Amino acid sequence: MPGSDLTNSKRSKSEAKASRQEIEDYWQQKLEEAQASIRKALKEFDKGKINAFDVDHVINEYHKQSKNIYSFLNMYKWSNDNLPKILKMIQEEEKGNS
Repeated sequence: MPGSDLTNSKRSKSEAKASRQEIEDYWQQKLEEAQASIRKALKEFDKGKINAFDVDHVINEYHKQSKNIYSFLNMYKWSNDNLPKILKMIQEEEKGNS
């Protein structure tokens, strides 16, 4: 969150709520990105360009990605004390993807 001190674990209820929403938004964005591969595979299947085994492989890969996203975001419980750690990890991960 711009202007917030990520090292300060004393967060107001509204700051904690905003942090949780930021985490949920990030989570949803990552899932949508991962799900795009499934949509693409199904379109290719409908066009006859790939077979059911190829679609199954894409779905299995998505499942792995989804589990990794879940693990990444749930390595800490979403207590007020851990929200800054999670947000910092997200920010660092996003910088790596830029």
